[in-house]
Amino acid sequence: TMMMMIARIIQNKVLLRCLLPLLLLTTFECTSTTNTPNNNWGVHALSSATPKQRAQVQQPLSTSSSKLPLPTQKDKEAEECFKQCNIVTGNKIKVLTTPLSVAGRGVFYNGDNAEAEAKVGDILAFIPFDTVLISSPSRYPELHSKLMEGMKVNDEQKRKRLEWPILLTAYALRALHTASSSWSKLIQLWQEGGIPNYVSRPLDSYSEEELNDLATLARSTPQKIKDTLHVRIQDFQEQAQGLLQIEGLQEMLGFDCNDNNDKMIMQQFMGDIYCGILSRTSQLSNAPNGYGVVPLKDMINHHNDLFKNNVALISIRTIRKMTSSSIISVEERLMQAFGGGDGINAKKKEWVQSIKEDDLCLVAMRPIQPGEELFLTYTGWMLDQDEPPEETRVWKLLQYGFPLAYRK
Repeated sequence: TMMMMIARIIQNKVLLRCLLPLLLLTTFECTSTTNTPNNNWGVHALSSATPKQRAQVQQPLSTSSSKLPLPTQKDKEAEECFKQCNIVTGNKIKVLTTPLSVAGRGVFYNGDNAEAEAKVGDILAFIPFDTVLISSPSRYPELHSKLMEGMKVNDEQKRKRLEWPILLTAYALRALHTASSSWSKLIQLWQEGGIPNYVSRPLDSYSEEELNDLATLARSTPQKIKDTLHVRIQDFQEQAQGLLQIEGLQEMLGFDCNDNNDKMIMQQFMGDIYCGILSRTSQLSNAPNGYGVVPLKDMINHHNDLFKNNVALISIRTIRKMTSSSIISVEERLMQAFGGGDGINAKKKEWVQSIKEDDLCLVAMRPIQPGEELFLTYTGWMLDQDEPPEETRVWKLLQYGFPLAYRK
């Protein structure tokens, strides 16, 4: 089975090139993260980059040098956010804004502090599930209660049911409004980079040339691009309207709308967060609605050469199952990975004993050299499969801002 194959890799440290695409499709399939052409930080933006620039984003660049550049101020702010989220890396990886990244900003294996290459099965980061942005009643009970009450009213009135993207948007807005939340700063970093807000952008603002370029990238037609944009814009407007009609919710999310101008600003802002959610969300089998945004992981780029994707996000539960026949426990693996750095050395036993089965690990799926950028796949399409339907190709282009590679 797939799980047995991955278990053998983690235990025996053996990787077959032909198995790599399969191995990258773990229980936690990645469906998000950012790629930004000519953008020093944040998410790709359809409005700030031409389709030709987006097509160039995924051209492979050499990152084999172990001499990584110094982090920028925003890189440092991101690292501080990760510490506030109790993410442990042991200085094995770094978020860096650099031309060495395929997208201008990426996550790198840190050759300056790491002793040697990362081996197959090595744990590069530990991410507590408690820090994942999900629509859970335990995070914001009052918000959750209002959302559930509002959804019940919507259903009774036979209106469109609120779906996971808009629900997760509400949680993100609440986190942003809560200054003490570690997610508040992370979401601010999204905004500073420019989010691909195609749902709040008027359809008639797209030029003929822009529609033609988008159609070329998606191997589609300008009319199909327009039709897809129309559907997505309409869906967001219906979802946003349903959300904001819930009594008392606007104030809870930090909005104070007394006139139509304020409402337009609010909808634009909601669109920014909504699109940021869509471009960064991962499928998580144990999350409410099956989706969540995983800090740190959402900053790892996709590479269109799928053999260059070198990490996967795996839960403690899954690793434990995959290594059940190994004499080395998950707890021992974590202590070996993070015995020093991040303050773990003195408290490592206490820390390891507190891990939960839903917590996540970033695991190397092939040898990674110091200074090499980390990549994971944004798509579940296998290399030996035909390309997806036209509708999927168009949507993925709009969602991520660049065309994903499939077998041609």
